Amino acid sequence: DCTIAHSDKLEDVLEGDLDVPNVQICQIGGNSPELCGDATRIVSADFGYHEVNLNIDCPSDRVSLEREFGAILMKKAETAYAVVEAMKKNAPEGVPISVKCRVGVDDWDSLDFIIEFVEYLRPVCKNFYLHARKCVLTGLMNAKQNRNIPPLNFPRVYDVCHRFPDCDFWINGGIRTLDHAREVCFGRIDQDPICHQVPCHHCHYPNGSCTADPIC
Repeated sequence: DCTIAHSDKLEDVLEGDLDVPNVQICQIGGNSPELCGDATRIVSADFGYHEVNLNIDCPSDRVSLEREFGAILMKKAETAYAVVEAMKKNAPEGVPISVKCRVGVDDWDSLDFIIEFVEYLRPVCKNFYLHARKCVLTGLMNAKQNRNIPPLNFPRVYDVCHRFPDCDFWINGGIRTLDHAREVCFGRIDQDPICHQVPCHHCHYPNGSCTADPIC
């Protein structure tokens, strides 16, 4: 947030991305509503990004412990709310604000916790990227270990999707191939469906996604 709000050479790192003919999302990190709001306005209004995402996922010591943003904001829901609210107020009409977070953090590792967190942010955010692992911020794991060692918990993500049918969710973590992605979202042919009960909010087709047909 500080870098974007105060740099006078943003075009060197931001304009290049806009040559890609896809939806471009700019992810920012911070804990200041004012600075994150300014950063959102700059990247969306001045540089044309189609979505701005707040990183509440990064578990590194430098980010979460020293500078107190990233995954630590899962423990500071009021701060996260204030930041996302400021981002939303500063985004041009039609530019969505999203949050990327984990499904748990340290001992705050339960379905009830992530449901309460999403519920708290829901008035200002309806778009969530969920890394299907908890993260450990107590110094026992570094950032790389936090991306691999905590076990994946896809069922918790499914439960959150069912709990909030008015929100959009993207699942993240440990998905290596397109075949695996289809299996995670739709199950295998020899298993019961996983998310077919959750209709896509864009096409309203009841298989959980408008990007692929169900395989079971």
